[in-house]
Amino acid sequence: MALDDISRFGEPGFSPLVDAGNEILLPEIQRRLANWGLVNSELRNSVKIEVKGNTLSIVMAPYGKYVNYGVGGNTYGSSLPDQDGRVHRYGSKMPPPSVFGVYTSDKSHQFAIAKKIQKFGIKARPFIPDTEDRIWSTLNDKVAELITDGLEDLLPAKIEIRYDTN
Repeated sequence: MALDDISRFGEPGFSPLVDAGNEILLPEIQRRLANWGLVNSELRNSVKIEVKGNTLSIVMAPYGKYVNYGVGGNTYGSSLPDQDGRVHRYGSKMPPPSVFGVYTSDKSHQFAIAKKIQKFGIKARPFIPDTEDRIWSTLNDKVAELITDGLEDLLPAKIEIRYDTN
């Protein structure tokens, strides 16, 4: 962001916070998803940054919550508390077997996968940056850096003292 952009504050579609979120948070989330083997996944491709008012949102496919925090099985396994403090666990219901059609067309295999997940759960694969404080600290630093870089263009490169004889 250059200093020229400061005059655009308040214009529709202009948000240095969105720019900073896209430059910092999005690559971090995508890197973490890739580390879990989700390089070309629908989840990875669904992640985006939105700002409405003073709220920055990390938006993604609904099942991102279960990938990030995990889901405990009805017999084994546990999950991490989500952003609302809830711990997700399978009870008497299991995931719909049809969602595993991307892995196998055999319906009995799809059912077996769903049943195993119901029993053992889904291990948490944290990909959302750790804490709100870290996110804000990083974004504040980036926005300050962007503004400072813009100011450097206006600061004089040389200071001279001139005596005008006219």
